[in-house]
Amino acid sequence: GVWTFTVDPAGALPAGRHAFSAQAVDEVGNFGPRSRALPVEVITAAPVAPTIGIDPRSDSGAKGDGFTNVSAPVIGGVAPVGSRVVVKIDGGSDIPVLVGRWGAWSFRPVVADGSHTVTALAENVAGLRSTLSTYSFAVDSVRPTAALAFIEADNEVEVRFSRPVSGVDAGDFRITGVFAGRPFDLPLNGQQVVARTGGFSVAQTDADGKVYRIRMNQPEIQGGTYSIRIVAANSGIFDKVAGNPLQGSIPPASATF
Repeated sequence: GVWTFTVDPAGALPAGRHAFSAQAVDEVGNFGPRSRALPVEVITAAPVAPTIGIDPRSDSGAKGDGFTNVSAPVIGGVAPVGSRVVVKIDGGSDIPVLVGRWGAWSFRPVVADGSHTVTALAENVAGLRSTLSTYSFAVDSVRPTAALAFIEADNEVEVRFSRPVSGVDAGDFRITGVFAGRPFDLPLNGQQVVARTGGFSVAQTDADGKVYRIRMNQPEIQGGTYSIRIVAANSGIFDKVAGNPLQGSIPPASATF
């Protein structure tokens, strides 16, 4: 009792929605009841390619520069509603991702430090696929470290970071020593330090942001031996690439002058 019907290629159905119904007829021409309509949608156009990028909440450091310190960043974009997105990380296996009711899609891969490439394409219900969209990003979770040294010829303290950083100021350092027979440990920009020394300034001295100098605003003030150390845990110093904060577990970096 099985029957089949093939649409004549000469009268191929155009793209769009169609309905088929069937009716049996016996040898003498008696017709049976007509079947329910079978809806069929013909889709001939591939979907548009999805957009792709890193979610701003996973994009540490400068936004949109393709660097992040998040090892499981959210990657996503927008694709045609009703399609699905097929993703590959670094040429690996297909990862199917559902598209939301507003066209948004996202997934969270776990990747190692280094450069990565994500490709994505949209696939509609007819199995037609869009062209590929490609996005490259890099994960960098290495924190900068710092070394301090006293430059006697200039009566200044030099701070060298392992990588370019930003956000360095006097509030990132403390000064220790003995004054009037009493030890002290004060923030470099603290009121007592400013009142007695005129304060300190911190200036970048190289082109890329790895070398800074701590200078006394009134260098003629003399007396005593003091140490300046960086406050790694609360510094607010970040590398310029992926926004990694200054390494907090390094031995205290300090210089005595």
